[in-house]
Amino acid sequence: MRGHGRAQPLAVTLNEGACLIVDVDESHLRRRAGKRYLDEVETDLDTAIAKVLKAKEERRGWSVGYVGNAAEVFPEILRRHRAGELTVDIVTDQTSAHDPLSYLPEGITVAEWQAEAAADPEGFTKKAQASMAKHVQAMVEFQDAGAEVFDYGNSIRDEARKGGYTRAFEFPGFVPAYIRPLFCEGLGPFRWVALSGDPEDIAVTDAAIKELFPENKHLHRWIDAAQERVEFEGLPARICWLGYGDRAKAGLRLNQLVKEGKVKAPIVIGRDHLDSGSVASPTGRPRPWPTAPTPSRTGRCSTPCSTPPPAPPGSRSTTAAASGSAAPSTPARSPSQTAPTSPPRNSNASSPTTPAWASSATPTPATTAPPTSPKNAASASPCKKANRPIMTLTTHEPLTVTLGSSGVTPEDVVAVARHNARVTIAQEALDAVAKVRSHIDELAHSETPPTASPPASARWPTGTSPASCAPSCRNR
Repeated sequence: MRGHGRAQPLAVTLNEGACLIVDVDESHLRRRAGKRYLDEVETDLDTAIAKVLKAKEERRGWSVGYVGNAAEVFPEILRRHRAGELTVDIVTDQTSAHDPLSYLPEGITVAEWQAEAAADPEGFTKKAQASMAKHVQAMVEFQDAGAEVFDYGNSIRDEARKGGYTRAFEFPGFVPAYIRPLFCEGLGPFRWVALSGDPEDIAVTDAAIKELFPENKHLHRWIDAAQERVEFEGLPARICWLGYGDRAKAGLRLNQLVKEGKVKAPIVIGRDHLDSGSVASPTGRPRPWPTAPTPSRTGRCSTPCSTPPPAPPGSRSTTAAASGSAAPSTPARSPSQTAPTSPPRNSNASSPTTPAWASSATPTPATTAPPTSPKNAASASPCKKANRPIMTLTTHEPLTVTLGSSGVTPEDVVAVARHNARVTIAQEALDAVAKVRSHIDELAHSETPPTASPPASARWPTGTSPASCAPSCRNR
């Protein structure tokens, strides 16, 4: 429940779901309950589960934090799920696992954590990886049993793999599963901050955004809920997701509020770290953009259409979520603990089981049409009225992008980011680099400062001159 993990229970309850949050550190759960991110804390598992099931039965959003280790709790809840004692619809994880020393293994208490990790970092790491293997195994088996399963992308799958679990990559991180399809529609995060420090300025902007997009009921619901449940920390701020073109409209409207004096100080507009969701992460390792039509886990369709997964049992979801806590301070790791590169997520036909979320999709042949842009995606989809379509992801022949003196095009970027195109460097570019390197070497070995400028060929891209080069080029 540290960092981003604190948002898990609130994300569920704002959508009228009931959830059980598992954390090893009771103080973190208590703190989040005090900030209204979490509704209550329990130390008895039976009592905690009973409260969540009661909230689900009453169709009431509610979150219960349970003090326990997910490596022990998840397998127990899975046992009850298989026995029919309860039904878990969604399982997720936001444990801080990029450093095994920040994951508390089974058999070690929170009070012993720091001392145990400092005394034997390598031994502690092995214990943590073994516990993460059990943790992730339970998540995979929840998926086998029909639950929707994903993680935040904090390396727990790779650490579980190092702990000996071979199926660790059979469920995805949330970025490729949910965020990238939204990006394909042109939807992205939009954040603004009131420099006045006055929460009333955010209230003014909230009203303006709702007025600007009256038809966006999802946006209205989020802003209303955020006003009621999300406390400001530091300068008052708000974030929402807006579509392609809508972010520009929102920015102009906020600018107008400042110009007209309806807010007390300027508004800073920013984005969000999720904007990086379109690229690979060195630690979370979201899988590459798929190269064939794939069912979207958001329920939106690709072209050709695929059937979205069926709704989970019951009208509200029961979510089991883990949010591990980092130790107050973790000792330095030895060089032998450096993590190797992990394999890509196993999604081929040889997997022991087919993920539940993919089982309802009708297989379709790959196409060779170019990707549909967010701007015209709606017109390209045959089911645009039923679902907002995502970009068509297609199969291409092996591509090569050659970097020369003319720069890269948007098509080059798409080819590399979405179709794993090979990147080569043109000979002319290599020659230009060699000329510059030669001139630098001459300057480095010269006993006196140069009296003349370097040749134009060593200073400007091929075919350009200081007069023709753009200002951004001259300022490099």
